[in-house]
Amino acid sequence: AAYLAVMQNVSSSNRSGYDALRKIYKESAEGEERLQVLGILSSCRDKGIVLESLNLIFTNEVRNQDAYILLRGIQPEAREISWNWLKENWERISRTFSGSLAANFVKNIVPLFTSNEKAAEISKFFATRTKPGFERTLKQSLENVRISARWAEGIRSEPGLAQTVRELLAKP
Repeated sequence: AAYLAVMQNVSSSNRSGYDALRKIYKESAEGEERLQVLGILSSCRDKGIVLESLNLIFTNEVRNQDAYILLRGIQPEAREISWNWLKENWERISRTFSGSLAANFVKNIVPLFTSNEKAAEISKFFATRTKPGFERTLKQSLENVRISARWAEGIRSEPGLAQTVRELLAKP
């Protein structure tokens, strides 16, 4: 929780917390602590910091089998920058990571979206880029996007819902 609180205040102009966590990640002898820090590094709202964190995946600083831990921290606010990063780096990802490891990239980025338009864009991107071992994960992730899209649309179409939520939040 403390690491997450640090990352919520990190930005490109105030990166001291990020740098401190990177130092802990590099220097800690405790494997569990290293993995906890790694899982927090991408949980920032600052797009530049998120990109820097994602690019760590291609360094010798992060083991291939630990890449998914860094991906789990991506926040919905960073979904678009993360998706663009995934598209730009897909060839490298598919060369570097085996089927199940490559599936982690899809599993952790794709479900952050909540629109049918984005599901269609993602489907189109992967139509010619399938890789054995992640087709099922892609299908499940797209299904989650479509379910979220239906849920979001249902909320938007409910005229009194916003008022009801405000009333519930105002209760002691």
